[in-house]
Amino acid sequence: KGENIVVAKQVFILFIFSTAVHILNDVMKGCLQGNEKFAFFYGMTTAQHIMRFTFMVVMMQMGLGVVAITSVDLIIGVILLISSFSYALHEFFHIFKFIRIMSKYIL
Repeated sequence: KGENIVVAKQVFILFIFSTAVHILNDVMKGCLQGNEKFAFFYGMTTAQHIMRFTFMVVMMQMGLGVVAITSVDLIIGVILLISSFSYALHEFFHIFKFIRIMSKYIL
């Protein structure tokens, strides 16, 4: 019983971080979708589902525990968050650059 409590605490902590990462990832996806970057948005969603499903099946087949599976889910979320954030920064940089150039011509 003592082992189960330790594992439950580890999984709970990992789920807290995973939830935070997924919320931030959803915010970034919302920003991209709001700026009509649908191809990247749907590509990220598809990649997330495929990666998650593939890693979960492989890890279950290997007989790894719930802590390992939760850790991999967190890592996938962090990777997708970093890629969404870098793409959003790239796109928003071009938008601000365009606005700055247009404001020079208008003013």
